[in-house]
Amino acid sequence: ARTVGGLEELDDQIKADGRGQATLVPLDLTDMAGIDRLGGAIHERWGKLDILVANAAVLGVISPIGHVEAKTFEKVMTINVTATWRLIRSVDPLLRLSDAGRAIIMSANSAHSARAFWAPYAASKAAVETMMRSW
Repeated sequence: ARTVGGLEELDDQIKADGRGQATLVPLDLTDMAGIDRLGGAIHERWGKLDILVANAAVLGVISPIGHVEAKTFEKVMTINVTATWRLIRSVDPLLRLSDAGRAIIMSANSAHSARAFWAPYAASKAAVETMMRSW
């Protein structure tokens, strides 16, 4: 969810289903120190993590690669690649403590198809897929 309200709606749905619990953690994926603290916070509350779903990403701009500003390219890579890596690094020990720990890391078709003007996003998704295969 992109907002706290969206997280609260998801939490309500999980509670209404009656088969699980969730902990809401609003987190800015550009806050690397916050991502690094996440594993410790989850460990304090739950002691382990059963599932991680990483679905956040930014597109950046759709433009010829030579026209993409460095700031835009770096933001796409920071959120889509670096934040994903730090998130995994933060919670990997907790997933391993679970009897059935799983991580679901979303990607996109653009990681495999050379769509014109999608270079930053496509490169970031290809990087994430490669990182996941080597995890």
